[in-house]
Amino acid sequence: MGCTSTIVQYLTNNNFDGGATAWVENGAGYPIILSTSDPMYPLPVTPDSGIYASWLGGLDNATRSIYQDVAIPVGATNVELVGVRWIASEETSTVTDWDTFTVTIRSTSNTVLETVSSLGNTDQVDLWVPLGGPLSGSYAGQTIRAHFESNQDFINNTNFFLDTVAVRATVCQ
Repeated sequence: MGCTSTIVQYLTNNNFDGGATAWVENGAGYPIILSTSDPMYPLPVTPDSGIYASWLGGLDNATRSIYQDVAIPVGATNVELVGVRWIASEETSTVTDWDTFTVTIRSTSNTVLETVSSLGNTDQVDLWVPLGGPLSGSYAGQTIRAHFESNQDFINNTNFFLDTVAVRATVCQ
C-alpha cells in the first residue's frame, strides 16, 4: 500500500504572531515574545514575518528561555528544527562568547537529547539568517521539547532574536 510523503510542520504559533500562545517563557525582566507595537517593551527589530518575534538575552546576568513540546508521529523521518535568528551585541570580543544562545531538543523532563545550535556574541549579524537543521535523532513516536535559551554574563548584554521557527518531519499520508 503506497503513500504520499509530505513534510509537516508541528509547532503551534511558530512565527509567534499569537503572542505567547503555546510557548512557555522563563526568565526575569520583560516578556520574551513581543511585537514592535508593544507599548511597554517594543521589539527593537522588524520581525522576519508578521509583527511578533522572540527576544532572548538583552539583560545582564540573566538566563532566559522559551520552549514548546511537540509530538512527533510514529513513522516520521527527516525531523528538523529550523528558523531564523538575529544577534546584536554590546560585547566587543570577536573570539570569546561571553553571552550564549543554545537551541536544544530535550525530553519533556528537560533532559538535553541533542544540541541543534550553539551561538554567542561572536556570531553577531544584524539581519535575519537561517538557524538549525536536521536532527540526529529520529524521535518518531516521541514528544520532544524544542528549547531556546540565552545566558548573559554580568556586562555588555547580547540580544538574541528568534522568528519563524519550525519542527518539521516527513510523514506518510
